[in-house]
Amino acid sequence: MNPKRSLFFSSLVSPMGALLYLLLLSFFFVSSLVPTSQAVAPGTNANATRRRAPVHHDLSLDFYSKTCPQVDQIISSVTAARYRDSPTSGPATIRLFFHDCFVEGCDASILIAPTPGSTNKVEREMEENKNLAAEAFDTVNMAKAAVENKCPGVVSCADVLAIAARDFVHLAGGPYYTVKKGRKDSKASLPKKL
Repeated sequence: MNPKRSLFFSSLVSPMGALLYLLLLSFFFVSSLVPTSQAVAPGTNANATRRRAPVHHDLSLDFYSKTCPQVDQIISSVTAARYRDSPTSGPATIRLFFHDCFVEGCDASILIAPTPGSTNKVEREMEENKNLAAEAFDTVNMAKAAVENKCPGVVSCADVLAIAARDFVHLAGGPYYTVKKGRKDSKASLPKKL
């Protein structure tokens, strides 16, 4: 067998190759969540043929430029340490971001913890989410605590999760991309929408 070819195939089954494969799949899925225009047949009511998207405010690259300009660096310091000390936190956080964005958008609703003694389930307790790794939740909690230490009450958990996922993609050898910020945290978890 060709040595170059065997090196390629061995990299696919290595842990790093598997991680990169997972990262690319996650990236393409999250990218597919961006709305595209839909054609409407002439003479039909566009509102009757399309679902209306919820009203959202615009995200921007400079959302925290005045209130927490170092947010990316703060989160990057946490993700770099986690990637070094607990490599599984990378794919776990990317997967957590994927699961968060799946229901009602990227709103950190997956992070809402169950209320002790309550019989109401939250998203993270549903069957589809039961095996989400604790390392992902730990990473987001650590990053959020670091951000709160410098900029209390400013940065949303949804933005922390989005930035952390981007950092792990980059740390694993994927592209570095800018993250638009300004996501609002959900006040409710919607497990029945899974």
